[in-house]
Amino acid sequence: MDGQSCDPFCGSNCLRCSAAPEEDWTERLPQEVQSLLGLLTSGIHLLGQAARNMVIQEDAILHSEDSLRKMSIITTHLQYQQEAIQKKLHPYL
Repeated sequence: MDGQSCDPFCGSNCLRCSAAPEEDWTERLPQEVQSLLGLLTSGIHLLGQAARNMVIQEDAILHSEDSLRKMSIITTHLQYQQEAIQKKLHPYL
């Protein structure tokens, strides 16, 4: 074999198969590629955090909208009660 490719089940001592199985494949990469891989990993982590934060904010907005809707209903009912009280106090106004 030329050492560049082999059958994954060959079991021979070609260059591809001779790497120690416990060795991390990222250790064989050039430093620039490792740096880029680290940046990509941290970028993915930041995107995940941003997505979670966005979901939390969306939930807070939905809760606020629901609270505002309920407060609007309460305000309307209080206005009806105020009108009813005023009509009883001043029936001819």
